[in-house]
Amino acid sequence: FIPNIQSNPDTGVTNCSVLNTPGETYVLSNDIHNNDITDNCINISASNITLNCNGYYIWSMKNYTGVYSNSPNTTVKNCNITMGSGANANANGIYFNGANNGTIFNNSIFGDSYNGIFLDSSSNNNLILNNATSNSSFGIWLYASPKNILTSNIGISNSSGIGIGLSLSLNNNLTSN
Repeated sequence: FIPNIQSNPDTGVTNCSVLNTPGETYVLSNDIHNNDITDNCINISASNITLNCNGYYIWSMKNYTGVYSNSPNTTVKNCNITMGSGANANANGIYFNGANNGTIFNNSIFGDSYNGIFLDSSSNNNLILNNATSNSSFGIWLYASPKNILTSNIGISNSSGIGIGLSLSLNNNLTSN
């Protein structure tokens, strides 16, 4: 007897999208360059979603976020992101807003994004091996976001001079940043 084993192939992403299938792994299959967006490029709106950019780029001169999540257990990995112009506060590379128990791994955010990675009211996340360089405010900014673990992240050459900033964010663990 040979059991019938079914596997779900990853879902390809080729342009700015809403990712809303719980438990799905989405994989970028090309660079996304979009100067016509009217909202965040990638919106993660369900739990247990993984976005693997596979080294591809998300880029726009518009002042929106590259990857946004307000859902638990979100994973964002292997992305290169440049968003915004003129240091607008609405332009963030990766923005977790009330997104808990997630992972942000091996991403590079550079250019004129206001914050490279922004956690707002988000807890119990792991940020590992991210590079947030030459952003207009903070490389990595945690606001009202307790109990996160930040390991081996780089925040350099930011206009504010602050690579990693925390405000109202208690009990975070920062190692080798």
